Amino acid sequence: MNKNAIEGKVIFLTGAGSGIGRATALKLSKLGARLALSDLNIESCRETAKQCAGGPHQVTLLNVSEYKRCIETIKDAIGYFGRIDHVFNCAGINPTARDLVDCSEDYFDKLVAVNLKGVYNVTKATIPYLRSGSAIVNVSSICGIHPHKQMAIYCATKYAIIGFSKSMALELGPKGIRVNVVAPGYIETPTNASVVAGEEALKKTVEQVALGRMGKAGEVADVVAFLMGDESRYMNGSVVEVNGVGVLFLCHHFGRSFVSILFLLTELRSRAKKGRSQHGFTGREQYTKVLLCFSVIVQNIHFVSIWFSVNNNPVLGCGCHNSKEAYQNLEGSLMNRRKVQTAQLNPASQMRKETSTPALPTFSLSLLISISSHQFCLPSTIAAMV
Repeated sequence: MNKNAIEGKVIFLTGAGSGIGRATALKLSKLGARLALSDLNIESCRETAKQCAGGPHQVTLLNVSEYKRCIETIKDAIGYFGRIDHVFNCAGINPTARDLVDCSEDYFDKLVAVNLKGVYNVTKATIPYLRSGSAIVNVSSICGIHPHKQMAIYCATKYAIIGFSKSMALELGPKGIRVNVVAPGYIETPTNASVVAGEEALKKTVEQVALGRMGKAGEVADVVAFLMGDESRYMNGSVVEVNGVGVLFLCHHFGRSFVSILFLLTELRSRAKKGRSQHGFTGREQYTKVLLCFSVIVQNIHFVSIWFSVNNNPVLGCGCHNSKEAYQNLEGSLMNRRKVQTAQLNPASQMRKETSTPALPTFSLSLLISISSHQFCLPSTIAAMV
C-alpha cells in the first residue's frame, strides 16, 4: 500500500498489548504513523511500543468499559500529539464456549462492557476530534457474521459491532469520516490459544479452513492499514472478512443461498404454470429471462457455485464470457422468437400456424453466490424483473 497515506498520521489504538492490536501497531509504525497505544495490560502495551518503528509513541493504561477514562485518555493523546487522525478499536474479550444456561450475569456484563460498550465509549470520545479524511476501524469477528453454538453472548456483541459501525458510517460519512469493520477468523493470537487448546482441537480447527492453516495477526493488520489508507477512500460501512474461507461457513452460506434460490424457482414455476406472460413473453421465456437477470444481479458475489439445470441444454457454454453477455444473447433469442411468432400469426383466423418454431435455448447456469453481500431481497427482485 501507499506508505504516504499513513506516514505522519496519528492513530489511536485500543487492545495494543498483544495479538491483532500489537501486530497492527507494528504495521502502522513501519508505515510511518505515530501511535497512541492503550491496553488494560500496561506492561504488554509498553513492550509493543518498544517493538514499534519510529516514534515517539504514547502508552496509556485504559479500561475501555469506563467512559470517563476513555475521555481522559483521548484528551491526553490530543495533548501529546495535537490531533488524532484514525482510530482502531481492537480491545475485546474472547469467548469461553458454554451453554447459555451456564453463563452468569457477570459474564454477560463483562463481554458486553468490553466488546460492545468499549467500542461505543472510544468512538464517542474521539468523534469531536476527528475530521474529514479520518477513519475508524472496528474489530468484529466471523462470529459477528456466522453464528456459533455455545457463544451466544460473544456472537451478540460482535453482531452488534457490525450494526453499530454501519450506522456510524451513515452518521459520520457526510463529515468525510469513514467507519469500517474487519472480521477476523481463526487467527494465531495469545487469546485464541485458550479457545483452540490442544493439538487435536487445533487440527480440527485448521481442517475447517479452506487455506488449511490459522491466520496470522499480521494478515489482519494489513487489512486494517488498508482500511485507513487512501486506497480504501470509497469504502464506508464495509465488513471485511479475514478468515481463509472456513468450510463450515461455506456450508452455512450454501444453505441460506439455496433456500433463497428455491424460493425464486418456486415462484417462477408457479407463474409459468398459470400461463401468465408479461412484456409479451411466454411463461417459459419469462422463466429463462428472469434467471439470467438474477445471474446479472449476483455476478459479483463469490464462494459457492450452484448449478441450475433446465432441460440440459447449455447457454453459458456457447462462447459467453460473462452473465451480461449471456443475458444479451438470450435477450436477442427471445426477441427473434417473438418476431417469428408474429410472422406466423394468420391475420384472417388469428390462429398460429402449425409450423414448428425453433426451441428456445435452455441452459445450465453457474452462479457464484457470496455471503459477504446478502442484502438483496428476493421478493422485490422478482417483482422488479418479472
